[in-house]
Amino acid sequence: MTILFCFILGINVSFAQDQKRTERIEPTEIATIQTNKMVNNYGLNDAQKSQVYAINLRTANQIEAVKKNNKLEKAAIQIKKNEILVNQRVSINKVLTQSQRAKFNEDNAKYDAKKQKN
Repeated sequence: MTILFCFILGINVSFAQDQKRTERIEPTEIATIQTNKMVNNYGLNDAQKSQVYAINLRTANQIEAVKKNNKLEKAAIQIKKNEILVNQRVSINKVLTQSQRAKFNEDNAKYDAKKQKN
């Protein structure tokens, strides 16, 4: 009986983990998470927060559309995603103050360096 219970428990845990991996995060959730991180990291005011959220939402929707495009190969998808992210950075830079922009660009440079190592 104990073995059967452990087996069933193991299957349930495994299923729950598989289910988590396949759950898709909505673009609105992605935009909210990104925007909240930026509010905390760069001290965005309410107007900036609103503008950055719109940019992040547009970006998340564009990336979602690219991922759903079955005609694109993996390399083409990555190229399109990179183009979208570059445009996101340019748009966000226009919203930030000079000091916020400096920190934002510094953080992006660190992220890019880390990404290239992998």
